[in-house]
Amino acid sequence: PKSTSIEKIDLNKANVQELTEIPGVDRSIAKAIIAYRDENGPYYKVKELMDVKGVTEELYEILKRYVTVTDG
Repeated sequence: PKSTSIEKIDLNKANVQELTEIPGVDRSIAKAIIAYRDENGPYYKVKELMDVKGVTEELYEILKRYVTVTDG
């Protein structure tokens, strides 16, 4: 049987195009996620998305299923 697991998107490498493929993420949210990374340095925990302007509790619950954080 085929695996239904998806390849998680690395928050420290993702571009706008990749992020907008996540349900509920539009271009403005994708840009905010990247802007936060540019301003604050790499993400260390997925939970940091809660600090991104425009990311609600509901959106975070979706995002955490699709994203990951890897070292450098």
